[in-house]
Amino acid sequence: MGDGVRITERVKRNYLCVGNIMTYHVDREAVIQAPIEAIFNLVSKPEHLGGINPDITVVSHQRSPLGGHDTDWEYSFGAIKLSGRSQVMVYDYPYRLVVDTHGGIPSHWEWQFSPTDDATQTHVSVSLDYEVSGPLQFMGNLLVKRNQQAVEMQMANLKRMAEGGAGGLHR
Repeated sequence: MGDGVRITERVKRNYLCVGNIMTYHVDREAVIQAPIEAIFNLVSKPEHLGGINPDITVVSHQRSPLGGHDTDWEYSFGAIKLSGRSQVMVYDYPYRLVVDTHGGIPSHWEWQFSPTDDATQTHVSVSLDYEVSGPLQFMGNLLVKRNQQAVEMQMANLKRMAEGGAGGLHR
């Protein structure tokens, strides 16, 4: 991205087809100029999800027994509107957050956070695994490209929010 956001590209486009279900994988990582706790709080609290991903609207949320919040959401993918639920699977403050989504396009998100030596920067990585089946399979490469861009956008927005930058959110 050309707006000063440094994203280290490590993209794995793994395709696995079992029956009529295609499974895809995307990785992104970045170094963000903010303490680890601040970044973890941005990613784990539902009031910040729309800032990180403007295509998501949180409909409701409740505390997860594991920590953090399980959320019900709506996702806009162009003219397609999907709804679903995110459930916290691992809440290891402030180092790791794993969330599975159900409904829409089932997915598995794994966020990992590690402070740098001076603790003013944090290395952030996100891994997305998702499955596509049924009517959404016709979208194939378009869906893959859109999800790669969405993960990039989320990392850029997280970086901007954590560093207090003014440049607005990416869509």
